[in-house]
Amino acid sequence: MKRFLFIFLILYSSSIYQQTNMKTIINSDNAPKPVGPYSQAVRAGNTLYISGQVAIDPLSNTIIKSNIEDETTQIMKNIENILNEAGLIFDNVVRTKIYLTNMDDFSTVNKVYGSYFKSNPPARTTIEVSGLPLGVNVEIDMIGDTMAELSNMFAGQLKGFLNLSQNLGLPKVFTQGEFGESIGDERWRHMPVELGNSRLLLSLSTEADIVGNYIA
Repeated sequence: MKRFLFIFLILYSSSIYQQTNMKTIINSDNAPKPVGPYSQAVRAGNTLYISGQVAIDPLSNTIIKSNIEDETTQIMKNIENILNEAGLIFDNVVRTKIYLTNMDDFSTVNKVYGSYFKSNPPARTTIEVSGLPLGVNVEIDMIGDTMAELSNMFAGQLKGFLNLSQNLGLPKVFTQGEFGESIGDERWRHMPVELGNSRLLLSLSTEADIVGNYIA
């Protein structure tokens, strides 16, 4: 029974690892369709790469160029929708590049951009260029970290296993927080399982109880 539980959990975590290490194309109906041979975003491993976005209204498919503030706002809305499609938010963004055709617009773009990052903003580079596609004045791309989403996904998978184990009458499965002081008992043996850049720590007692703890 002990061996069955270990194999089950290891295979469970392995399936999640495989899901997060595939190249996955992300496309949102609430963001502009690509105007060339590229995707809105690509998830590879634990990273989401968002292609440079310009101010196209996805509903009307029109370019917003009335003023730089509206242009930047539309871009940030488009990026937000792509992030949401991937299960992420702006807090998951770790790297940004902004391209401007006129650096005089920097302060306005910066104000709009900053309103989407209330704290701990990502690393950023702002570059002035001679021109941008479709005659727009600003373009922004971003890179996001998907590990937070992975953690939530694993928590859901682990919860499913807990319910299954109870339905099958298997030895009780705990999360680490349920143990209190008993977690320090010398009876526990720990088995780390690699999961991308993180580890799943499995602990087995002499009484065949299992601990599953996701460590970022």
